[in-house]
Formats: sequence, structure tokens, C-alpha cells
Amino acid sequence: MKMKFLYLIGIMLIGGLLVSCDKDSDEEKTKDFKELLVGHWVESHSQGYYHDFSNPEYNEEWDEDISEGETFWFKEDGTFEETFEGVSKGNWILNGNQLSLTVTWADDPENIGGSNSPVILELSESKLVLESHDKNDDYEEYNKSTFIKVTP
Repeated sequence: MKMKFLYLIGIMLIGGLLVSCDKDSDEEKTKDFKELLVGHWVESHSQGYYHDFSNPEYNEEWDEDISEGETFWFKEDGTFEETFEGVSKGNWILNGNQLSLTVTWADDPENIGGSNSPVILELSESKLVLESHDKNDDYEEYNKSTFIKVTP
């Protein structure tokens, strides 16, 4: 009986250590992602689709390299600038591999313009791959964008 009890205690301690190490690695991963994310990124490839349920003539699919695509400038203070047919500014928060972007308008910072929460599929010192999916009663949109880092 005493051996079983000691065996169970040993298993619980090992399990606790594994959970503790896993939590630390998640926190470190988020910290590493934040450090890697900061900088200027230029879109180089886009793949996805848009399906309009009421107007199928607007449906489209794409898989293409891009020479003048979207750009992001992620700053250490949690703000960003996005350039795509104009300039948007906002705040970013990283939770694991989920990137939350909230746009604020330059002329009215209290007015929240919109939000998006793409998933980071890949992030290195030179490459960022974001995936987003949005679906409601009117449409469905999926986009996977690849970015190249141009400055740290």
C-alpha cells in the first residue's frame, strides 16, 4: 500500500512538472513571437476565396504572388500601421498564435474602426504567414497571406 502511495505521488509530481514546463514554454513562445513580429512586413503572396451567398457573380478565388500588396509595421508598443489602399492604424495583441488587430481612425482615436484576429501559421525572422476566415449569413471569406520582413 505504501509503495502504491509513493508511486502515485511520484506520478503526480512528474505530471505537475510537465504541466509547469508546458506553461513556461507557451509564455516563452508568445514572447518570442512578439519579438519576431515587431518590424516592417510586406505581403508577397495571397491565397484564398470570397463567396457571396446572395450574389454569386462576385465570388472569386485566388492564389497569386504579389508585388505591391499590403504592408504592416508592428511596433513594440503594441500599435501597428497597415498600408493597403490607404493607411490604417491601430493596436495589436498577441495571445499564443492568435493576433488581434483593432483599427482606430487617425482623425478620431476613440472610434474603433474594426477588428480582425488572424492566426499566425508561421513566423520566423524573415517570414510571416497569417490565416483568416470570416463567415456570416451573407458571405464567407478565407485568406492566407505570406509576408516578408523588410526591416526589424
